[in-house]
Amino acid sequence: NLVLGEDTANAEKAGQILRTVEVVLSLLSVLILGVVSMNLSQMFFLIIQQRRRELGLFRSLGATQRDVRHLIHLEAAIIGLTGSLIACALAILAGTGVDILLPFVPYFPYKPDSLFVFEPLTFVLALVVAQLFCLFGAYFPAKHAARLSPARALREI
Repeated sequence: NLVLGEDTANAEKAGQILRTVEVVLSLLSVLILGVVSMNLSQMFFLIIQQRRRELGLFRSLGATQRDVRHLIHLEAAIIGLTGSLIACALAILAGTGVDILLPFVPYFPYKPDSLFVFEPLTFVLALVVAQLFCLFGAYFPAKHAARLSPARALREI
């Protein structure tokens, strides 16, 4: 029979605590992404309001509602891609900065060589999730922009 030693029991407790912290941080990340999505939605509504005449002119020159929606979605995709690439670069820089300081931390059992191991799949998922939330944030503003009346928008000129 295998008897768990005190060190093994402590390691298992530490592992459970770390898993709990990971779940809490993951849920917090989803909440933050939701808030970001709402802020992006508000930003796009404001941009559309400011660009009413431009969008009206675009529509009067033959653009369809679908073209306007695609334009707004393209802008959202570019913003999402740019933001997520900058965030990934900052994550790597911050992780590397913390790892540089790791040798100055006193020794403790199971001390890793690196505190941050970034798997390529993590970055791919981050890019995809950021794109999805950014496109979701632009969905309703794009729908609203597509329904703008060209005549009404041009009348404001």
